[in-house]
Amino acid sequence: MSDWIQNTRRRDRRNPIRILILLGLVFSLGLVFSPEATADAFGDGKKAFKKGDLEGALPYFQQAVKDDPARDEAWRYLGQTYEGLEQWEKALEAYDRNISLDDRASEAQRGRGAALAHLDRKEEAVTAYRAAMDLNR
Repeated sequence: MSDWIQNTRRRDRRNPIRILILLGLVFSLGLVFSPEATADAFGDGKKAFKKGDLEGALPYFQQAVKDDPARDEAWRYLGQTYEGLEQWEKALEAYDRNISLDDRASEAQRGRGAALAHLDRKEEAVTAYRAAMDLNR
C-alpha cells in the first residue's frame, strides 16, 4: 500500500473537526441540563396561582416542597393554595411548616389563624392572628 493510503486511514485524535463536534456536544448537553432549562415547579405554581388557577397551582407547589423542603416561601404558597381550596387541615400543616422554617412569617401566621378558625379552634386562631399582627408592626 502506498504511504498516502496508510496516512489517510490513520485516525488523528486531534482532528479539529472532531474537537469542534465534541465541544458542540458538551455545550448542547450543558444547555439541556442547566437549571434554567429544567422545569421550575415553584415558578410555574406562582404563575398559576396569580392567575387564580388554584387547582392548577397545587401540583406545582406540592412538587416545589418535595424538591426543596427548606424553601419556606413554597410552603406558604402551598398553604395559601390549600386555604383557597378550603382544605383547612392541609393548609394548617403547610403554614405550620412555613412557620417552623421562618418564625417571622406573618402571612403564614395569618393563614394559620384562618385555618384554625375554620377548624373551630378559635382560641388558637386568636393567638395566631395576634402573632401575625405583632410581626407586621
